[in-house]
Amino acid sequence: MASAIPSVALAPYPRYTEEEMRSRAKALHQALNSRRTVRDFSDTPVPREVVEACIATAGTAPSGANQQP
Repeated sequence: MASAIPSVALAPYPRYTEEEMRSRAKALHQALNSRRTVRDFSDTPVPREVVEACIATAGTAPSGANQQP
């Protein structure tokens, strides 16, 4: 049975040199290693555009069993 859902072209996958991979891996490790638990929040307002951009970014994350949000 043919699927009624049209296929969607995937975004091109970037290829990196070994040096770029090492550099990116190190930068990711440093960023993730600096994360901390937040127990107190600032009352400084966050622009709506920033919140919307964060939500849009989170929506690009892969999901288990391809269950889309």
